[in-house]
Order: sequence, then C-alpha cells, then structure tokens
Amino acid sequence: MDEAIQAVLKQMQKQQKLQHDDMQTLMEKLLSKEPSQLESNASSSRRGPASPEFILEALAVNISEFCFDAENNITFDTWFARYEDLFAIDAAKLDDAAKVRLLLRKLNTAAHSKYINYILPNHPREFSFDCTVQKLTQLFGSQKSIFNARFNCLQVTKDANMDFLTYTGMVNKHCEKFKLNELTVDQFKCLVFVISLKSETDFEIRTKLLSKIDSEASTITLEIISRECQRIINLKSDTALVEKQNFEVQQVKAAKNTQNMRRTPNSPCWFCGSMHYARNCSFKNHKCKKCNTTGHKDGYCKVKKVKQHENKGAYTKKKSNTDTMSKTIFAVNNISSRKFTKVNINGIEVRLQLDTGSDITIISKEVLKRLPISKMDEVTRQARSATGELPLIAQFECDIEFQNRKAITTCYATSVKKLNVMGLDWIRALRLDDMPINAICQAIETTNYPRPRINENKVKEVFPDLFENKMGLYNKSTAHLYIKKE
Repeated sequence: MDEAIQAVLKQMQKQQKLQHDDMQTLMEKLLSKEPSQLESNASSSRRGPASPEFILEALAVNISEFCFDAENNITFDTWFARYEDLFAIDAAKLDDAAKVRLLLRKLNTAAHSKYINYILPNHPREFSFDCTVQKLTQLFGSQKSIFNARFNCLQVTKDANMDFLTYTGMVNKHCEKFKLNELTVDQFKCLVFVISLKSETDFEIRTKLLSKIDSEASTITLEIISRECQRIINLKSDTALVEKQNFEVQQVKAAKNTQNMRRTPNSPCWFCGSMHYARNCSFKNHKCKKCNTTGHKDGYCKVKKVKQHENKGAYTKKKSNTDTMSKTIFAVNNISSRKFTKVNINGIEVRLQLDTGSDITIISKEVLKRLPISKMDEVTRQARSATGELPLIAQFECDIEFQNRKAITTCYATSVKKLNVMGLDWIRALRLDDMPINAICQAIETTNYPRPRINENKVKEVFPDLFENKMGLYNKSTAHLYIKKE
C-alpha cells in the first residue's frame, strides 16, 4: 500500500515539474518579445499573456488541490509552505483579492464549505490575503498542543531500517516543533515534572497541571506546580471527609428508620386488640369484669387464652428449629471459603476478611496492639452480629492504603479473637464499590475445620435418661384413652 502511494506521489511530482517547465518557457518567450509588441498585444487583447487573468490561470495549474487530513498530518500550514514562494514571487503582480481567489480556488469542496461557514456573516473578499492565510491555518492547522509536540520530540527513536539522512530530517522537524527558543528554564523543569507523573493514581493531578501550564505558560514555575499538587491532594482529602460524614448520617437515619419500623408489630395485641407489642400493653394488670381474671381488656378473655396457647406452641417449635439449625451449621462448617485482602493501616500491613455485609470495619485486640495509634476515641456505636451484640472496645481515626488508594477513616476494635473484617465503610472510602471482588482480594483461602470427635462417655453423663433400659416418659401432650364397648 505504501509503495503504491509513493508511486502516485512521484507521478504527481513529475507532472507538476513538466507544467512548471512549460510555464517557465512561456514566461521566457513573453519576456523575449520587444516592448512594442507587448504594448500592441496588450491593447489588442485584454487576456494576453501578461494580463492578471492569464497569470492567475497559469498559477492555478501548478498548484495542487488542498485536502485536509489531520490523521496523516496533511494540514494547511504544510501545504501552504510548499507554495508560499509561488504566491510571494510568481503572483507578485496580482493584487490581494486575486491572491485570495486563487487560494480559495485550490481548496477542495469540504474545506471551502467549512471555511465559508467559519467566517460567516463575513464574505471572503472582505479579508486580505495574509488574514485569509492566518484563518485557514487556525481552521485546518495542527490541533495538537505545544506540550504534545515537545513530548513527542523527547520520545523520538530511530528505526533499524531508517537511514541517517532521513533520521536527521525527522529529528530536525521535531526539534523545530519543540520551539526551543521559546522555552524558558522554568517551563522545561515543569515539563520534566509532568512527564514523570506516569502512575494511574496521578491522572487527575496530571490533567490539572497540564491545564495550568497551558494557561499560565509565561509565569509558571516549579514552585507553583508543587503548590498546585498539594492543593489538589488537600481537596481530595476534604471531599473524602465530607463523604464520610454524609455516610455516617445516612447510617444513623437508617438505624432510626429500622427502630421505627420495629415499633409496629405484625399483629394486634392479644390483651387489648391495639397495634402494639403485648409487653407494652397497659391492660396487663387490668382485671376483666367478665371472667374476673387479670391480664387483658374486658371482652378479650378467649383471645388471650388462644394466643397464649399459640405462643407456647410457637416457642416449642422455634426452640426445636433452633436446635436443628445449629446442627446444620455444625455439619457444613467443615469446609469454608473466604476472601481476604491486605490493607496498610498507619503503615502496618493487616490481613482482613472482605465482608460486604458488614457496615463497619472491625479488627481484633491482637491486631490493635500492633498498630501505632496516637489517640483512642470513645466508642459511639453498638455493633450486632448474627449471634447477638458484638462488643466494641476501641475506636480511632487511621490512614489506610490499598493498591495506591489512600483514605482517612474510622476503625473499630473488638475483644473477639481473630475477628478482622473489612466492611462497607472502608470499601466506599477506598472507592472499591465498582471493582470486582477478585481484583480486590489477593487469593481465595480455604480453611478446613477438623471433624470433632464425640466422647460417648461424656454424652452419657450429660443425658443419662436417654441410655437407660427402662421405658421413657413423654409429657409434651395429653393423651385420652377410651375403652371400646363390645
């Protein structure tokens, strides 16, 4: 493909050279004529060889059409540099209006339409030739920044198949785009500073620094850049602090809503029929006038007895289900898969279990002793687990870091051994909400719990009635026996 394009370009150059030679021969013949012949020709025909129209047509033949293509670096400034002498010397006898017409005539349809729309409501003839060149350069020139050109200049390398003459030209071209004569010492220091920020975590800082360098190029210094970096870091830290406070407020509101929801039971009170819990009923000590018993509202005698019977049966059933569930958990706990990750807390690496079901992050007392903590705060929260209330013994602010992500947040400590959990508060503080779990955790660890050995003698000591040879006694329900009459 490249060879075909080069062949077409060589053919075009050869054709333009032939046209240019014909133009030179025509001009030599024109200049070789006597002045009297020139004057007679000028008077006889307005479109003679020396007329502006003839020069305009002759120059138009030798200028190729301009087609803007930014991806292949075909811009107006590179195109115009090729014909700049032609406009300055060969078209010297043409006025500005004729030069403008000739220049716009060589734009292709898309470029010409774009330029006309760009200068509206003005007309092309209202601008001089130099002004037209300037506007076309702005519209169809390179849109890359000076930083882009300087960065590419510092990244130039020679290919193995490139000859040194071509490489010399490429280096010279990039160095000219670098504009070394316009670069100050402070600007060069800032350029090196920004180029060195290659980490993904510095993306936001890098973008804002480039914007500042572009807008304050004349006054920028390395000290200003350093202060700007610190200002951005402080802003990010303040934003994280505000987000943390907002998250805590939302948690408090959620806790209050949960408490309000629990204040209303699912069924009416069996003591009085109102929508509240039976333990809070004011008729618990009331004496009914119908049955003369204490503990319910007048007229709720039968309801109280039925509810008490149902409650007793439900309690027995619930207790039985609890025993069954405990046995089920005991059976499946033989093998458990959990995900762990490592987080730096105040510079100390700590291994935590990732738990998206936990609202807060908790570490054990053993891990707490390893951490350098300057100040302990009073515990302001109550934590609950699936088995009941979880004791919290300490609360403190700490600096955490995970995969180049940093945050300042709160950590809680418990007296429960080996309980080290990374909860939703740290996951949100480190902005890990959208990351997959496998990207957060380093490995999946499987813990094998040994099957416990049952001591038969100890079981017999605890439940001696079960192992007696005599008949047992079942007293959970009442049985009625009737003698069948023959």
